[in-house]
Amino acid sequence: MAPATTLPKFAVFKSGANKYMTYVADDASEKCVAVRPNEAWSPRCKFEVVPSTVHPTMVHIRCSYNNRFLQRLSEAKRWIAALALEPEDNQTLWSSTLFQPEFAPNDPMGMVRLLHVQLGRYAHWHDNANKYVTAEEWNPADPKTPFQVIDWGTLVTLPKHLAFRGDNRLLLGLRAGVQVLQFAFSDEKDETVANQIVPQPDGTFRIKNVSRKAFWRANTPSGYQHTYIWADDVTTADNHTLHSSFAAVKVNDRTVALRNLGNNLFTRRYSYQITDGLTTIDSQITAVNHLELVELVASRRIKNIKFHLGESWVHDETPNVVLNEGEEVRNETDETQDIEVEISYLDKTSSTWMSTSSSFKVGPAVRVQPPQIPYVTDSSVVEMTSPFAPSYVWGETTAENPDQVKVHEVTLPPWTMVTVKLLATKATCDVPLTYTRYDKVKGREEVHIMEDGLYTGTNYFDFTFEESLPQPIPKEDE
Repeated sequence: MAPATTLPKFAVFKSGANKYMTYVADDASEKCVAVRPNEAWSPRCKFEVVPSTVHPTMVHIRCSYNNRFLQRLSEAKRWIAALALEPEDNQTLWSSTLFQPEFAPNDPMGMVRLLHVQLGRYAHWHDNANKYVTAEEWNPADPKTPFQVIDWGTLVTLPKHLAFRGDNRLLLGLRAGVQVLQFAFSDEKDETVANQIVPQPDGTFRIKNVSRKAFWRANTPSGYQHTYIWADDVTTADNHTLHSSFAAVKVNDRTVALRNLGNNLFTRRYSYQITDGLTTIDSQITAVNHLELVELVASRRIKNIKFHLGESWVHDETPNVVLNEGEEVRNETDETQDIEVEISYLDKTSSTWMSTSSSFKVGPAVRVQPPQIPYVTDSSVVEMTSPFAPSYVWGETTAENPDQVKVHEVTLPPWTMVTVKLLATKATCDVPLTYTRYDKVKGREEVHIMEDGLYTGTNYFDFTFEESLPQPIPKEDE
């Protein structure tokens, strides 16, 4: 068997029906996975491959949407569901999360079959209305058992409305009466520099020049010695060629390199027969291939945030964090006293709001003002509470350190003293969320229903007090 490391750390599994293994998060599905006509970059299609620490060729597969491992739905059912909080290496238990990847030899498509180890049967998808994935197929030759593995790290999702800036600091656009793209413009409001990204289900995309209403295409017309990118393709999604399809490689938070799928070469600014055109001649990425993204959205709002607490998880739990240096409490009387002490501490919290499908930091800043936010209340429970801050910037981390007070009562014998420390557990929760995004583009507002949101919050909980042993206080007259 091939080692488990043959699979990427994060993977998308594409079925033979050109549909993707997807986590179905509705009440009727019971957290099962199915093959659905989703886009490859959907957060519900992302799975983490975790090599077994006991069986070198086997893996556990964790759904990234709810951070739970795939296993059988129950002892009586063979549906595959994202239920297990921890990996289970025991092959004899029905709740085992072990899968044995079996690769087709010399297969350039990277096809793999997933053998459910405990059942000794292959995961396969059903060709019915639900298309759930079950582990009940004996025959590895069944056409519904193989999945093509796509490395999630190769999927780069671009914003919809974009202009591209080249290494000469000019924008890519079209001169009057010319269909070839050139780096010759400085005004982001020039209509010829505006493009729309049209995503394809497999994570690639087409690029449509807005002014020409035509897609980019790699072309070498008669009389030209190099392949340049022209905005002249008006074919539909069903019959376009690979020469009008592209993939992106992320360089940094604002920059990409574009690869044309027709010749598998990267684009760059180039001047030969065409001044500062966009050509495809490089097989490796260097600085000349970098394109800066300019998102052409005037303003953005995010509303209707809905947290999915049932899909949340708690991690990075740290118990017994000391929150104060120690508060001294003294009883300088001749009688036992119950003394209330107020202990001040910094309630360090943080909140991060992000979109998991895109990691680029372009476009307008967005603030969100949720009426409540998730809060860790114990090691496995997330509840809603009032927000720590009045508003939050989407895509950034907001840290809060408000002064808080806890009250503790100490019973002290006469003429004794103790030191009281405040301790707590610190933990982080991740909570998937859906939201509505409103984009203002050229005076009109576009509405997008998004399911790629993720909230990450850190807070203290489970507060306890630690008292030192009482120490005597000398009386002043002694």
